[in-house]
Amino acid sequence: MIKTVLRTFAAITVLVIVILALMIFLPSHGEIKTVRITRQMSLHQISEKLTQKELLRSPFLFIIITRISGHERNLKAGLYEIPVKGSPYQVFQKLVSGKTAVVRITIPEGWSSREIAQLMERKDLCSRENFLTVVAQKSLEGFLFPNTYFIPSEFSPESITQIFVKEFHNIWRPEWNERAKQMRFTQKEILTLASIIERETNLDEEKPIISSVYHHRLRRGMRLEADPTVLYAVQSWHKPVTSRLLHTVSPYNTYLHRGLPPGPICNPGAKSIMAALYPAKTNYLFFVADGNGAHIFSQSLAEHNSARNMVKTRKERSI
Repeated sequence: MIKTVLRTFAAITVLVIVILALMIFLPSHGEIKTVRITRQMSLHQISEKLTQKELLRSPFLFIIITRISGHERNLKAGLYEIPVKGSPYQVFQKLVSGKTAVVRITIPEGWSSREIAQLMERKDLCSRENFLTVVAQKSLEGFLFPNTYFIPSEFSPESITQIFVKEFHNIWRPEWNERAKQMRFTQKEILTLASIIERETNLDEEKPIISSVYHHRLRRGMRLEADPTVLYAVQSWHKPVTSRLLHTVSPYNTYLHRGLPPGPICNPGAKSIMAALYPAKTNYLFFVADGNGAHIFSQSLAEHNSARNMVKTRKERSI
């Protein structure tokens, strides 16, 4: 009887040891998240933050390992990339080594500085507020070029924006300056028009056509009446464009003001910039979304109203 009890106890002990070993040492190969550790944080605060981000398999074991090792005060501050549900020992080693992350981020074409700022905060590179402050102070909306970047975790908001702006200057061709001058546009005005084009369509083949519509309207002194400018004014790309929304009081509202808005409404890609500089040769003055991701272009208001009615009827029939 005693031997049976001892064997059972031994088996349970071995099982517990194996489970603890797996929990402590078995590395994770799951999703990677970033987390920022500051110098002011205690061991318990570090453990809590890691737990909140689901980066620890066992917070208790992480604390025990750190204390037993004598490295409680040697966990280094910085931004780290850690697998979800990481092993306590794996996380401990990373924080002691101080091997901070180089963070990979992708800025899609057409994102505004507000969206980029939210991404910076999600990646723990900097706060949304600090990023937007730098953008506003330096008037960088439109110059934060969409691309994939690898950002050192110790970089400040100023340094991060410099990376994006440098990439913009890398893609801006010298001949574009002459082209803009011939069109009597400044670089910022070209970017402003390109940003509207970027938000109007995802189809590259449509961009020069939409550009031609806006160039015609600008030359004739017509209001651009571009929905994205209103959505930028209300700080949401997803609100339905209602009659009430079109009366939003803002210098960016091109339904109320003639000419271009004060600056870009997003950060356009190279193809939208090219479209702004080299519009298609058309006589179009209007366009309306066809409900399938493309647009119907018209030369006259009568044609435009007919196209709008057709799209409306099609929508009603599909409901």
